[in-house]
Amino acid sequence: MSDTAGINGMLRGFSAEGLARYNEIRELNVSEGFMHTSLISRLSDSAFVKPNFSDTTRDLLVFTTFCCVCNALLWIFVPRHMNGKACHMQRVDLVFSAVFYPVLSFLAVDAALVLGAGSVEQRWQTVTWSSYWFEIWFIGGNVTHIFVTFIKKQAMAYKLQMLAHHLLAIGCFVRTCYTGVGHFYVALDGCCEISTIFLNNVFLFKDLGIAEGYQQKVANSLLLWLTYFVTRLLLFPAWLLMYSLDVSRHPEASSAFLTPVEQVVFPLTNVILFVLSSVWMVSITKGVLKVIRGEEEPLEDDEAPLRAAKPKKPAKD
Repeated sequence: MSDTAGINGMLRGFSAEGLARYNEIRELNVSEGFMHTSLISRLSDSAFVKPNFSDTTRDLLVFTTFCCVCNALLWIFVPRHMNGKACHMQRVDLVFSAVFYPVLSFLAVDAALVLGAGSVEQRWQTVTWSSYWFEIWFIGGNVTHIFVTFIKKQAMAYKLQMLAHHLLAIGCFVRTCYTGVGHFYVALDGCCEISTIFLNNVFLFKDLGIAEGYQQKVANSLLLWLTYFVTRLLLFPAWLLMYSLDVSRHPEASSAFLTPVEQVVFPLTNVILFVLSSVWMVSITKGVLKVIRGEEEPLEDDEAPLRAAKPKKPAKD
């Protein structure tokens, strides 16, 4: 049975052939020659064994439920009077994100550092504690945020854009979460969420009505600009370069584990992310300059990047 046949079989409803290939990959991941532990495993001095199909499904359901429960509790306990102009679900989302994205970023960076330091087999066929839980954390958070987005008071165009983003992200991540293939590249992409920490801070302080000093605003704005530039405008081209080198030089250890659709969708997604990030970088740069001059926040609201991508209507005579 070929690698591609097995993965294609798994894509077609997790057939017997696909599940057999899944078990082969899982055995490879925990073999002595390929096993590499993450930072958490090194600290606890224990080897990580990737959960099987049913356990992975359980973890996804449990964590998604956990995210929903956290948002429900925040809906109850986050004060509503802090900023009358802000949507309450927006405040809930910002408070949840203040914890969610730092943890997500830590898992992504740890997994990328561990898996990226080794061979092509480690990048494509190895799973660490942090890479596995990064995917669980990411998928569960995106599923939850679909409901959060449609509860928030925002333009429908923005909601549909976010829906497309979440569905594309979930589609790219969910199968790699089950198979254990390409966790390095998934984690490397996840490092872009570092910039989201500082972007979230912009809205968090404004929508909660918390006053910031000039120095705090400038520091957060500069960190937002720097992390956005490094983890998006530099990271996505680097991802594409490393990916193309792996699949061209070692196809039997890389692209052979992907379906034909994934071989197109994965790099194309990064190209789209790079283009969108380049457009949004313009708005962020203008906002940071205004903060330095003491004029206003880096971004007015969540929909600022969307508006920046739209052509302005000509003024009427």
